[in-house]
Amino acid sequence: MRKVIFALCAIVIVNNVFGQDSNNTKEIDSKDNFIVVSTGDKYSKSEIEEAFSLVDWCGYHFESTRHRIKLDDGSILEFKSATELGNLSKECISPSYEDAKIYSIHPTKTIIIKVEKETNVKVSSAKK
Repeated sequence: MRKVIFALCAIVIVNNVFGQDSNNTKEIDSKDNFIVVSTGDKYSKSEIEEAFSLVDWCGYHFESTRHRIKLDDGSILEFKSATELGNLSKECISPSYEDAKIYSIHPTKTIIIKVEKETNVKVSSAKK
């Protein structure tokens, strides 16, 4: 029994010592990744913060500008820039773009992203 306990302790210690991330990126609490700029008529600030803090938003941060998104009730949320967050992993930084998607919060605190398909219609005139 002592050997089993010793082995488990050794595994935990080795995992803690050698399992550390070797790069210098820091882990950021998800609530520190974004700010609620304004609320609409459906969700409270605390509901937005709770739902969005449950998700890993790696890839939603721009290098030097904030990524602004809109919820279905008109609420506005901004993901802080990599510059604001400090030493953010490069994998979590994406090129800037205007986000036209609409986000909503399901009662289970799941984030639903509504994307509208862009339709290109080719118009041609009939020549006779």
